[in-house]
Amino acid sequence: METVSLALPQEPLRLAFESFELSYAPYDVGLAFLSLMTAMEVLLNPSDRELRYRVSRNAGVLLGQDRSDGEAIFTGMRSLYDKRSKLVHTGDRSVVTREDMLELRRYVREAIKEVVRCGIPKDQLTKMLNSCGFGERPSRQSAP
Repeated sequence: METVSLALPQEPLRLAFESFELSYAPYDVGLAFLSLMTAMEVLLNPSDRELRYRVSRNAGVLLGQDRSDGEAIFTGMRSLYDKRSKLVHTGDRSVVTREDMLELRRYVREAIKEVVRCGIPKDQLTKMLNSCGFGERPSRQSAP
């Protein structure tokens, strides 16, 4: 598999991009899905607590064009995270569909682009996301 090399400024961003790229390699939808969820966790999780909530909320804030879009992304990500947990904890590959994987891939691709646009370290980004509501995308604000 050919890989793309980008000059990404932060290690979390590099790892997220590598996980995104890796999602194209597996022949198994479940493994691609797990690689993509790893990318979301690397980008948007500020701690080791409340993973499902934090990743889902931060995705909704970062990617939502307005309040209702942000809430829809939050709900969608929570559902995808539930599928990730079931896959990881039970090994049941049938819980993840190709459509789930493609939806998550789209979220990861857009999240990487938004994080690059924001141009701030992960700790600052996650603090900013935490202080914003749905529809108040940090890329539209100035960095702290």
